[in-house]
Amino acid sequence: MSIEFQIPRNCLAALLIAQFAVLGPHLFRLPLWVAAVAIVCALWRLLLYTGRGFYPSAVLKALLVVVSLVAILRDYGSLFALEPIVALLITTFALKLIEMKSRRDVLVVIFLAYFVAATHFLFEQGIFDAMYVLLAAALVTGALVALHEGAVAHRPTHAVSTSFKLLFQAIPLTIIMFIVFPRIDPLWSVPGTESSAKTGPSDSMSPGDISKLAGSSDLAFRVTFEGDVPPPQDLYWRGLVFNHFDGRQWRAAERKDARINWGDYLESISVEPSTLSRPVKYTVVMEPSRQSWLYAMPLARTKTKSVLQGQNFTLRTVYPLDQRFQYQVTSWQDYRLEGRLRDTRRQQALQLPRGFNPKAREFAQQLRVRSGDDQAFVNAVLRHFNSEEFVYTIQPPKLGTHSVDEFLFGARRGFCEHYASSFVFLMRAAGVPARVVAGYQGGELNPFDNYLLIHEYDAHAWAEVWYPNKGWTRVDPTAAVAPERVESSVNDVLGDEMSQAAINPFLNLRQIPALRWLRLRWDTVNYSWTKWVLNYDTELQMELLENWLGGVSAWRIGLFVTLGGGLVMLIVALSLLSQRVKHKLHPVDKLYLRSARSLRRLGVERGDAEGVHDFAQRVANAQPKLGDSAKRIAYLYSSLRYDFQAGAKPGPEYKANFRKLREEVKFHLQQASTLQKASHSA
Repeated sequence: MSIEFQIPRNCLAALLIAQFAVLGPHLFRLPLWVAAVAIVCALWRLLLYTGRGFYPSAVLKALLVVVSLVAILRDYGSLFALEPIVALLITTFALKLIEMKSRRDVLVVIFLAYFVAATHFLFEQGIFDAMYVLLAAALVTGALVALHEGAVAHRPTHAVSTSFKLLFQAIPLTIIMFIVFPRIDPLWSVPGTESSAKTGPSDSMSPGDISKLAGSSDLAFRVTFEGDVPPPQDLYWRGLVFNHFDGRQWRAAERKDARINWGDYLESISVEPSTLSRPVKYTVVMEPSRQSWLYAMPLARTKTKSVLQGQNFTLRTVYPLDQRFQYQVTSWQDYRLEGRLRDTRRQQALQLPRGFNPKAREFAQQLRVRSGDDQAFVNAVLRHFNSEEFVYTIQPPKLGTHSVDEFLFGARRGFCEHYASSFVFLMRAAGVPARVVAGYQGGELNPFDNYLLIHEYDAHAWAEVWYPNKGWTRVDPTAAVAPERVESSVNDVLGDEMSQAAINPFLNLRQIPALRWLRLRWDTVNYSWTKWVLNYDTELQMELLENWLGGVSAWRIGLFVTLGGGLVMLIVALSLLSQRVKHKLHPVDKLYLRSARSLRRLGVERGDAEGVHDFAQRVANAQPKLGDSAKRIAYLYSSLRYDFQAGAKPGPEYKANFRKLREEVKFHLQQASTLQKASHSA
């Protein structure tokens, strides 16, 4: 086979290793056939290298590309989503391996490898992910170094070790540029697939939906407060408000793009900002949820860009969250929300479908007649939940068409959504405006950095009831059945039941003291990474530069980059200088050079290319009194340096000759010193 360009062996080895390094994280999220294509192409490349393979023709290459496209469309149904785009990129990257014929082709594959390594950040951005991508980038750089070394005989690890040195030298400058480079929004956005997992409550709620989240220990969001953390009974994280009930499901009635003005917001709650008591300020860092709604404590106000304020005083983003999102919120615990309820809002809060749950309707109307007012009716319903044999459980039975009737008068076993749904139904059936709210309740305090972790098993549903001149008021019917749920998480309340039911048998292990200490310690590190790296936005950058530089201006930033970059370059230069190979003299050489320096002071200097025996003879001619000593030194030196195998363990004869040389040099130095003194006195 005629080959115009042969890839250096070290380059090919490093490139194949780098290929599987950059593909590794994707193999768990892409179809198995993509990994098979990568392996086949690597083996094909090895056959080409050994001369036993053939380069694919234009027809075969076109066929491989078409087959790959068809396979991707079959698995994903579209090319316009994140996973299929990455699958296509990785497939073409693997196929490019068997097409390489020139140095330019190898460079293209190497640059593609850098790009594929970076695509992992589209899915994960944790500390370990960043370290892994850096490792993969170092391996790719090793292939690039090996390509430029060509066929020079280096050990296989030489190129990779060189790439790691280059990487470590670049990290300080990278940090400086990360700090000062302007933060800009992404230039494009790749949509996720419809099949991608979503976390948290969905935009509808039916019996059993939230209980499915109780077995998940995945993190939903973290919250850092400015000041003390509020008590557990105040930690209700509103996310969705459900107004419409079709007999089976609760849904939100407001438009998804709804937004309100803060001035209208204050007007609707009939108070002035100065009279809002107990303000609580905090920062929320949401995990990717593929949903657009956000979570906050009641009566939330935010100035974060791209956050909309909904008609029901909820928060949402413009686009679904495909990555972590940070926003600042101010909430008030004491408030009056919609003290006057407009007719359209009242009708919305009283809506019920016809023909569903006749027993619950009749029960609500009878109980309402016996109650004096709305507040008394609410208390009567809560007493009913508390006094009857209702059970709070993670394994509620399935309910049929008349779900509220079957729950209230039959099963009496349910999770928070069962109690919230039936409670609001009873309220509306009795003419009391009410709605269902879904979100999270509580949170786990991380004592190492004083912030809350809210997990999926903290998902919760409760009710809000409207009272005349008082507005919307939170009522949690679950607390009437299981009041301990408000004080602690569902894991603490129903952990044994979840383990026995194999919903999540390992959930209780999280609370073992040693494991909990390690988990929270690591989460502290991960949260710091999230706040200072992943969420390093323009606002945080301006605040940091203001504190560091005393102001943000072009000359301050330029001076910071110049001084910081110069310091880094100086450290790198000094490091490179310190790595110079220093010649370490052999003990035998040291003794011989001592004798040669003593002769220099007597006017006899050894030439750079002069042999030791020739020099000894010249010493004998110039200084007869030192001739015999110089010849014995030359003989012993030659014997020690050339008659014994280099690196061999010194034996008795070697040690004896070394002692003789040391004594001879000592005698020689004494004689030379005597002659030097005599010449000075003369």
